[in-house]
Amino acid sequence: MKIAVIESTSKGVNYHRLANPLSYIDHKVTKYNTIPLDKVKEVDCDVVIFSRFMYEPEQLKIIRKFKHRGTKVIVDVDDYWVLPQNHVGYHGHKVNGVTSKIVEAIQHADEVWTTHGKLADKIRKHNTKVRVYPNALDPTDEQWHPNPTKSDNFRVGFVGGITHGHDLYETVKAWRSNDVEAVLCGVSEHKVFNTYNYIMSGNGTKKIRVLSMLDVHSYGLFYDHMDISIAPLTDTTFNKMKSNLKIIESGMKATPIICSWMHPYIDDHEGIYKTDNWRKAFAKVSKMGAAKMYDQGQELREYVLQNYDIRNHKREL
Repeated sequence: MKIAVIESTSKGVNYHRLANPLSYIDHKVTKYNTIPLDKVKEVDCDVVIFSRFMYEPEQLKIIRKFKHRGTKVIVDVDDYWVLPQNHVGYHGHKVNGVTSKIVEAIQHADEVWTTHGKLADKIRKHNTKVRVYPNALDPTDEQWHPNPTKSDNFRVGFVGGITHGHDLYETVKAWRSNDVEAVLCGVSEHKVFNTYNYIMSGNGTKKIRVLSMLDVHSYGLFYDHMDISIAPLTDTTFNKMKSNLKIIESGMKATPIICSWMHPYIDDHEGIYKTDNWRKAFAKVSKMGAAKMYDQGQELREYVLQNYDIRNHKREL
């Protein structure tokens, strides 16, 4: 079987939802940055797969042309398509009609892949042919091998991008009131100081370290510089549709995690702490001690290895 994959403009989405999972299937995969309408006839494939929507103005005509010639069309949807107004991408989505483009892709695809049942329920309102494939990682990939560094400080780490600015506000207040070192990972220092100016101000945390961007093939190394990770989310419909990827990443690195007490963080296991009070959560885990912290991390790693090894979640075509 010949598969054409239109890579997402988001490197993270492309890695987790397309490139990495499709590397484990026994079919020929050809990657494309885009496939305009006048190039469809040149693409020799049995299946075409893309994430969320096509970055082409004639998306519907392209989908119909592929389907007319017998090519199966699959769209992978890993996020809810209706953004809250405080999201950094809200204006761009609105101006460019992204929400309607995603819905259009869902409606006309032969099949839709997604991350969990809650988001699948949203998708089924537009297309009943849905398959759930959770995010997963390859434990043989070197970046996901635990290799913790040492520090005299108790390090609480956050791995994420600038879209999580609002999710972090309550958390940094808790950082401020506890004797912890905050480790911010995943964005450039310039963007951190512009987006998270509250964190850097007198209202922010006492000790902070910024680790600049790493690519998708090495960002797992961030977790080696923290004793526990955090995954804060504000309680919005958009956030409830996100995946539990942060639990999976942290667990692969044998790093315990504190996450918001809400979907998508429904996993329940040693090493996972859920909270709606970050100050109390930090106070609790900071007293845990290095030995227990280590044991909790190992327990979580075993859980993630059993449930989120990407080799056990191969895509079916």
